[in-house]
Amino acid sequence: MPQHTIQLAATSRVRLDPPDSHDDEAVANLRSHPLTLRYLRFLPTTFTAEEARVRRERRAENRDIVDFHIHVKNDDGSYSFGGVAGISYIDEANGSAEAGIIVSPHIYHKGVGTEALYNVLKYAFEDRKLHRVTFETGEDNVPMCSWLENVLEAKLDGKLRECWKDPEGRHTHVNLYSILEWEWTGGIGKKLEGLVSR
Repeated sequence: MPQHTIQLAATSRVRLDPPDSHDDEAVANLRSHPLTLRYLRFLPTTFTAEEARVRRERRAENRDIVDFHIHVKNDDGSYSFGGVAGISYIDEANGSAEAGIIVSPHIYHKGVGTEALYNVLKYAFEDRKLHRVTFETGEDNVPMCSWLENVLEAKLDGKLRECWKDPEGRHTHVNLYSILEWEWTGGIGKKLEGLVSR
């Protein structure tokens, strides 16, 4: 199955594009960056552009995954790679999926993650008509837990004890959050839209 052709561009500075070979090197660097690995310790410490290509092509074949590459507008009007986001484990029968994101460390704390996830959630709830979107994050990832609880107002559904295993054999507890379609349409979607349009 070829790569999807969906492009999400709801903000003036962040664009979500279908994964493309031009970003394979950047994806490899992102997935093995020390700051990425700080909270995603289950990822391999080395990841090549070739491995990124293989992963991109395999995921494109899976109908239960819709990946995007985040591109951020530069001052000159061009766009640079800023991370990855998307939905996976899409369950059409139950109207659910899991959302995920990894933002490039050089643009942490600049609102790019909020803009990207706004676009992903808008796609999930408004285009795909999903009922429930979940998020998983390590319980030690306080910045992400805080964003999910305080900005997105996602509900903590539970904890997956010792869920993620790192290369040294240690395990991390994972917090499981969710947001429902009626919560999105009941104000959370508008709240995020207001944040990204400032």
